[in-house]
Amino acid sequence: SATGIPIQGPLEILGKGVPPLTMGISNTFNYKNFSLNVLIDGKFGAKVYAATNAYGTQFGLDKRTVDNNIREAGIQLSGVNQANEAYTGNISAQTYYSTIWATLTDEFVTSADFVKLRSVTLGYSLPNSLLQRTPFEALTLSFVARNLFFLYKKAQNIDPEASYNSGNAQGLENFGLPTVRSYGLNLSVKF
Repeated sequence: SATGIPIQGPLEILGKGVPPLTMGISNTFNYKNFSLNVLIDGKFGAKVYAATNAYGTQFGLDKRTVDNNIREAGIQLSGVNQANEAYTGNISAQTYYSTIWATLTDEFVTSADFVKLRSVTLGYSLPNSLLQRTPFEALTLSFVARNLFFLYKKAQNIDPEASYNSGNAQGLENFGLPTVRSYGLNLSVKF
């Protein structure tokens, strides 16, 4: 009650770090000597703790620290104090956000649901008439692009696939780099 800063409650489960539902759909379209393969995948039902958003909030870089002019007007609080009595007050946004970023972790747990265009492969097979006098039975040149973009994503400011470390720490994110987008050429030769 003296400061208006919310206090940390008892520990509780805020979600699963491992998505219980994954999906993927792939299709290949062929026209004459061209082929186009598209892979879309997604994961649903997991939560991620976004430490990037927590640090951004602490330093006033997250969008929530400027919404509704709260930097000038402050944050209007209402709730109950430790004695279970009604409490209302106003606190500066800087004081509020620079305090809660490390204690109220539920503020930074978000849905990790996403759908992504995972890969696109565009290929061209040389016609057999061009290969008759060569040792090749078939020759295909393809352009491959992976991790192109999200079609749908709930997590703000982070890649929900970003990893906390090189181990299996799913559900935790801390300044994680986005999944690498890559482009390449593929040459397939059949003798």
